[in-house]
Amino acid sequence: MIAIYARQSLDKKDSISIETQVELCKKEIEDEPYKEYVDRGYSGKNTNRPQFKAMMQDVENGVISKIIVYKLDRLSRSTLDFGELMDALSKHSVEFSSTREKFDTSTPIGKAMLNIIMVFAQLERETIQVRVQDNFRMRSSRGAYDAKAPYGYAKTKVMMHGKAVSTLKPDKAYSLMVKKIFEQYAYTSTSLGYLARTLNQQGIKSANGAAWDSCKLSKLLCNPIYVKADAEVYKYYRAKGMEITNDIDDFRGQYGCVTYGQWDRAKNKFAQLSGLTLSIGLHEGIIDAKTFLACQYKLADNTQINNTGRGKHSWLTGLLKCGCCGKAMKVMTYKDTATFRCSGAMNTGLCSDSPSVCVHEMEEAVEREIFAHVARHQELVVQKRKEEDNKAHNYKIAIAKLDDQIANLITALADGTELTMKYINGRISELQKQRDILAAELQQHKNATKQQGDIKQFHDIINLWPGMTIPQKHEIAMMLIKRVEIQEDTTRIYWKYDL
Repeated sequence: MIAIYARQSLDKKDSISIETQVELCKKEIEDEPYKEYVDRGYSGKNTNRPQFKAMMQDVENGVISKIIVYKLDRLSRSTLDFGELMDALSKHSVEFSSTREKFDTSTPIGKAMLNIIMVFAQLERETIQVRVQDNFRMRSSRGAYDAKAPYGYAKTKVMMHGKAVSTLKPDKAYSLMVKKIFEQYAYTSTSLGYLARTLNQQGIKSANGAAWDSCKLSKLLCNPIYVKADAEVYKYYRAKGMEITNDIDDFRGQYGCVTYGQWDRAKNKFAQLSGLTLSIGLHEGIIDAKTFLACQYKLADNTQINNTGRGKHSWLTGLLKCGCCGKAMKVMTYKDTATFRCSGAMNTGLCSDSPSVCVHEMEEAVEREIFAHVARHQELVVQKRKEEDNKAHNYKIAIAKLDDQIANLITALADGTELTMKYINGRISELQKQRDILAAELQQHKNATKQQGDIKQFHDIINLWPGMTIPQKHEIAMMLIKRVEIQEDTTRIYWKYDL
């Protein structure tokens, strides 16, 4: 079915009426069924229009094959909205035509125009993103705080240059707990894990009611939002390579700091301050500078574990999960012994049934299962691969035949009459749709068979297993295994490939 869309924001003498728009669109239709979608009294500045939404719902439902409008701006006056609309129509193979501009996506010229519009839509999208980022940086550099309030604070509004801006105020219910956490970590031998377990055992929750763990505590302790920033804090962050928007005279030991910029997650979290920007905030700090800096130095002295699943003690690092609480199993070493222990038990103290497993024994057990798994599926993979290769070959032959038919029809266009050209163009469009469907099915087929190809290659790799390094074995295990769940008496492997 063809959709005719018409819109008129105001009844002006020089504005073409809804009825005229519809009649002009009807001239583009021969004997095909159509439906009218009319929005009276709605602006084109956005797409929040009832009949427009109804039409797009019919597009998603596969009811509409083509949309016709009198002018492009009847749909939208925004290049960005129009670009997103064209994306949606392309996704559902719906053509689009404008009677005034002679814009028709079923023709080569129409497709070329569409590409140009999409380029400008992307440019507008990127421009909006930059504008939002610049506005955020400007507000942050003035001390405003637009993000979610951190633990110990609540959001509030203050007037700045005649405008209300967001900032923070200490939350009495939680700010005292923030002080307790900083002081206990700074002035005792307490570790992050022990502090997290203590808080959880006392029933004290973190933000959103979640349990505390080492990661949550470290993020809280290294956040300069809490510090009553003085000259020593200024020197500390300047030495870390941060860009500071305020003079040192503004660091008077009263207000907290706001940071912004892109974090490099590939680097150590306590060494990635370089390149970030820091400004004095509009909110009062909670923690005195001496206590805050003591926490920073203690955090920096701790050994930081790069949580990438590439442990140096075992090739199973990152794959093992506690079957009781679902947390990761981490390697703990004592003298010459290495064991897997539940990080939930270590960091939060909330997992009391977690097992402790010898690393060497677990590696041997999983290694045996890997070898058996690949052996079980090797012959089946070879057989399936032959069948899939034949299927892919048939797809390619069918696509090649369609390409030949399309090429012959394009050649015939040169000698055709207006009537035959219309028929030939229609036939080319039909063949192209068939070709697109086959090409999509072929790609899906390739994606599905790639996994089987990976399994086939593992047979040769496993022959080299004894001479592999820990990182090399880890790569193989990550390709084959989703996770390994460990309980006191059972170990269960979840495979990525279950043929």
